[in-house]
Amino acid sequence: MERSIERLADEFIAAVETGDLDAIRTSLYAPDAQIWHNTDDRVIGCLDPWRPAKR
Repeated sequence: MERSIERLADEFIAAVETGDLDAIRTSLYAPDAQIWHNTDDRVIGCLDPWRPAKR
């Protein structure tokens, strides 16, 4: 069954607000999803934005 864009958006926001990284990784992104940043030409994994920064 295909999800509507509204349902997908609701699930994504709920997962981000609750910090549910498993939901983000397993049900909202493809397993090999990569995000391209047009400002610095970097490619990151789908969970990288929510990981604590390395010091």
